[in-house]
Amino acid sequence: MKKTLSVLLLSAVVAGLVGMVSPAQADETLRQCIKEAKSDYKECTAACKDTRDSAIALCKQNHPCEKTCAEHRHACREPILDALEAAIKACNTALHAAVKLCRQIADPVMRDACIDAAQIKALICRDDAREIAQPALNTCKEEFKACILACNP
Repeated sequence: MKKTLSVLLLSAVVAGLVGMVSPAQADETLRQCIKEAKSDYKECTAACKDTRDSAIALCKQNHPCEKTCAEHRHACREPILDALEAAIKACNTALHAAVKLCRQIADPVMRDACIDAAQIKALICRDDAREIAQPALNTCKEEFKACILACNP
């Protein structure tokens, strides 16, 4: 996801809580949010298809060179994915702690607003973690592609 989606979502929730958004503004914010989500989905799908195609190529040409490429790719991705998993776990831990505090608020409207804000903060945190990891994962992918192509000139 892009930061724009997170910012739009946060803006819509905050503005909605204070009642300062007209129906037209809310509709436009929703449309923009949906547009961003669809764009993110297309990007994600393209990345998954690329990974699938690379894996199929590796299966079809099961030679030592391709195996070496796959091993290198795994070694490249593993620390990045481990760090991403740890970052997302930290985001989720912070979310659970914030929600626990929010649940102590007696007023249900304020409690819900607190929980919503905590969830948005966690969403942005996880989104930031993915955005930080993505360039390194892309580098691994490009190195893998180059390696596979070098195996079969």
